[in-house]
Parts: sequence; C-alpha cells; structure tokens
Amino acid sequence: MKSIALLSLSCLIYFSISFSACSIPRHTVRYAEEPQQIFHGSYDEVWAAALKVLDAFQYKYPTANKDSGFIETDFYTGYSKREYIFSGGEKFPKESKWKLALRFLAMKSHPSSPKVRIRIKKEEEVNQGFLEGWKKIESDLLTEKVILYRIGRVLYLNKKIELLSTP
Repeated sequence: MKSIALLSLSCLIYFSISFSACSIPRHTVRYAEEPQQIFHGSYDEVWAAALKVLDAFQYKYPTANKDSGFIETDFYTGYSKREYIFSGGEKFPKESKWKLALRFLAMKSHPSSPKVRIRIKKEEEVNQGFLEGWKKIESDLLTEKVILYRIGRVLYLNKKIELLSTP
C-alpha cells in the first residue's frame, strides 16, 4: 500500500515538473504597422493619383477594384539591400520579391473637403537558397512612404494645374 502511494506521489511530482518546465518561445516575426495617410480630395481623384504613381513605378496590378477600394500588385523581383549571402569572404545580396496592397477608405467629412485614407502593406520575401525557399521579412517602410509621398505630390500638382487652367 505504501509502495503504491509512493509510486503515485513520485509520478505526480515527475509529471508536474516535466509539464511546468520552461519552454523555448517560438521566434515570431514582428511586422511594422501599415503606413497610412489621409489625402484631401475626392475618392476618384485619389484613386487616379494612386494608379498614376503605380504606373510610374511600373507596377502591374491585376487586382484593382475601385468599388471595394483595393489594389494589389504582382510580385516585383529584385535584390535585397538588407539580406546577404556570405561566400568566399564576399557578400552577395539575396534575391527578393515583394508586392503591395493598397486599401482606400472614403472618410466622413464636409462635402466641400472630401478626405480619403490610404493604407499600404508591403509583403516582402527573401530567397534563403534553393533548399530553403522564401522567407517573409519585415518591410523597411521606405517603399510605402515613397508611394504615399508621390500620391500626395500628384494630387497637389493636379490641384495647381486646375487652378491655373480655370479663368
């Protein structure tokens, strides 16, 4: 009877220690928040400016739905400026690919000064090698900020041209 109680107590202690041991946390990739900006202009003007900027950067956008306010580009390929392969004492940039997703939202405002918010998300992946495949990496937010800046400049220039062309 004592041996059964001792055995059950030792099993209880063993399982409680083994299941309460510290586990190694998984490595999680933290992605930065999506850059966003509010533009003063009608939804149609902001949409046209965004398409003009994407065309200037030669992005192809097979998914462009104006009614739902969503544009997604194809993958654009190039070489990473932050990820390298080290071989023979030299470093070579890794192959990378990325695509952009733009979301448009017409905000409630006074009818004489409409506002549209644009959010941009960049999904970037780096080729780790032919055996490992592609790995998602965090965006440096530079591309997103440049596109938002360019959209703002296109809207600004369009308003200036409109002011100059009206008598």
